[in-house]
Amino acid sequence: RGEAKTPVRGVPAPPGKAAEIFEAAASAGINIDMIVQNVSAAETGRTDVSFTLPKTEGATAMATLQAIKDAVGFASLQYDDQIGKISLVGAGMRTHPGVSATFFKALAEAGVNIEMISTSEIRISVVTAADAVDTAVRGGHTAFGLDADGEAVGYGGTGRCPFLPPRIPSWNRCGPAAVGAMSPAGGRKAGWAEEGLGGGGAGGRGPAAPSRGTPRAW
Repeated sequence: RGEAKTPVRGVPAPPGKAAEIFEAAASAGINIDMIVQNVSAAETGRTDVSFTLPKTEGATAMATLQAIKDAVGFASLQYDDQIGKISLVGAGMRTHPGVSATFFKALAEAGVNIEMISTSEIRISVVTAADAVDTAVRGGHTAFGLDADGEAVGYGGTGRCPFLPPRIPSWNRCGPAAVGAMSPAGGRKAGWAEEGLGGGGAGGRGPAAPSRGTPRAW
C-alpha cells in the first residue's frame, strides 16, 4: 500500500512516445515503480501504458502528464490510489516451472482480481485493489505452505529462505515500509520488509529478521 496507479490511455505507436512520458516524469522527480504496456490495437495503432508510483507523488504526476498530453498525443489519463502491491520473491523461480501458475491460481481462488503484473527472473509482482491485499497474502501463504508456525531465516542477497523447500520462493507483501533497517553488524538488511529477504551488509549472510509463517502487516 502507499502506491498509486496511473494508466495513460491511447498512446500513439511511433517510437519515442513512451520515452517522452517517462522523461517528463523523471524531470518532475517522480519515482516510477512497475511499468506495463499493452500490445498496440491493430485498428487504432495506439496502446496503453500504465505505471505505479508513490501515492504522495500522484498530484505532481497528473499535472506533469496533463501538460504534455497534446505533445505526446495520448487520449486520456487516469489515476487510482486505492491499490496494493504483492510480490513473490525467490531464486528458485528460474529453475522450477509452475510457480507463476500456483501464484495466480491462489489469487483466483481467493477471489482477487489482478490489475497489473510485472516479472523478473526471481520475482513476480502484482497490483490489486487495496482492500484485496490481505486476502491475496493469505491465499499466497496457503498455496506455498507458509501457514505453519515455523521461524524463517533469510539470507541477504540470495532470495533463499531455508525453512522452505528449495523450489518455493520466499513470500511477502510489499508495503510503504522503508527497507534498510540497520543490522547489529552495521550493514543494511537486504529488503526484508519489501522483498521477503533478510540479512547483513554487502549481500552476504548476516543477522536476519525473524518471521513467522503468517501474513505480515507492514
